[in-house]
Amino acid sequence: MATHTLPMNSDAHQPKPDSDTDSEIIPSLKIPRGFKFDEKSNKVVRKNSVIKPLLILVLSVALVAIAAFIFSYMKSSVNGAAVLAFNASRDYSQTPFDILDAQQICQFQTQEVHGKYLLMSYLDTHSSRFEPKMGIYKIFLVAHLGTRDNYEEANIHCYINPQKHLISHYKTVFPEKSSIMSRALKFFTG
Repeated sequence: MATHTLPMNSDAHQPKPDSDTDSEIIPSLKIPRGFKFDEKSNKVVRKNSVIKPLLILVLSVALVAIAAFIFSYMKSSVNGAAVLAFNASRDYSQTPFDILDAQQICQFQTQEVHGKYLLMSYLDTHSSRFEPKMGIYKIFLVAHLGTRDNYEEANIHCYINPQKHLISHYKTVFPEKSSIMSRALKFFTG
């Protein structure tokens, strides 16, 4: 009897798997770890892994934690002593506190917070007002922050207590930039 040998690298002479011989071929396949044989497509495919969703979850939680830390670190603190010293010589019984005083206190605080990066600020006259229900002045400034060549427009929110002549709320908002969470969501979804 004569024996025939086939070349080792030739795929042309090897039998193609069909539905009758699948059960015979599958045991001889060496499927790498993390893969499985898909019977529909007759291909070796990657198993559904829990690592990718778990990694996305861990990264999302880490990103939220970092964003919270950055937000709390960069949150502007109100310097009450500096605001009180700003107009210490004024007799408010003779000239009552008004919206111009509230604006000056807000602009002073903006200068304290942003320092040399504050190029200019002006009052948003449409939004600034006295809120009688809350008993505070709501002052809204528009500020240019940065350098002369490269600056960003920011909105400054100040709530000023007219009895204490102090800021109860101060916040800088950059309206053109999306929040960290929405940028993170965009990054992970597409």
